Amino acid sequence: MNSLTRPFLVFRVGEAHYALAIEEVTEVAALMTVLPLMGVVHPALLGMVIRQGEPLALLDLRRLFGVPALIDRNTLFVVAQHPPMPLGFVVDAVQGVVYFEQHALHSAPNTGGQIRGLLRHDAQWVQWLALEALSNLVLAEPADRS
Repeated sequence: MNSLTRPFLVFRVGEAHYALAIEEVTEVAALMTVLPLMGVVHPALLGMVIRQGEPLALLDLRRLFGVPALIDRNTLFVVAQHPPMPLGFVVDAVQGVVYFEQHALHSAPNTGGQIRGLLRHDAQWVQWLALEALSNLVLAEPADRS
């Protein structure tokens, strides 16, 4: 890898491709038993799973992006670092780690801060997710939402 490239984990939700910077990603795992959360206020907050003995909040990106959500034994989730705790994001498929050159990064239209930028890979556009804005949208207390 040279200084002009940056690695991203690329995944699919519905027909769209998204990415997280690789330094934000801890692992990709198969979905396990989801425990419901009491008082959940956002429909994309699926519940929590117990991962390595610790609770992990699980957000369903399909629900958040308006894509029909089907949970089955093939469902995957991406564990991402979001201080003070990691979060899990349910996705449809993981493409893998892709190295993007600096010139492949483009500005994103105003998306409320949820998309950091657009990345061009072969013939497809990949939306680089803003992890903090995305998790704040779903995990914010009802009084904190605008």
